Parts: sequence; structure tokens; C-alpha cells
Amino acid sequence: MTFNEKVEEFFDKKGLSNREVARMMDYPEQLISRHMHSEKLSITWIQKLLDAFPEIDMNYLLKDENLLNKPREEYKKRSTVIIDEIEERLVELKTLVTR
Repeated sequence: MTFNEKVEEFFDKKGLSNREVARMMDYPEQLISRHMHSEKLSITWIQKLLDAFPEIDMNYLLKDENLLNKPREEYKKRSTVIIDEIEERLVELKTLVTR
């Protein structure tokens, strides 16, 4: 789901029309509609959403659903690389400390 689809779902669950949302956000109704159908996010739009609906979960709205579909192996590899790097640095540190 896209950001706007998630926002629309949020408004639907609250039973709010674009007109009611516009009134609550003190924002023109035409701009609500424009933002809801735009592929570009506006900082002003996001800030207005947060001001009017502080309970909205921005982490959920901004989360890229495709990230959830990546295989776990990819994350394991990253973790292994990080652990190896830490171990190498520890060896270097031990060498420096024992001198």
C-alpha cells in the first residue's frame, strides 16, 4: 500500500470525508484531494496531517512495503559482515593496548 492509500484507509476508519478532513486540517478541500492522488509527498501535507491527527502512525505510513518482502538471508549477510568487522577492530584494539 502506498502512503496515500494508507492515509485514505486511516480517514475511512475514522469515517471522515475529504470535506471533514479539510475542515479539521484547516486546509482547502481541493488540496486534500490533490495530495491524496499525488505520487509526491509534501512536507507541508505531512506536517498538516500530524498537526490535525497526532495519533496517526507516521512510521506505518512511511514504511515501504517492499522492504518487508526482502529475504531474511540478505539481512543475515549484513549482520555477519558487521560482526566480522567488529571482531577485526577488536583484534586491532587488543594489539594496540598490549603494546
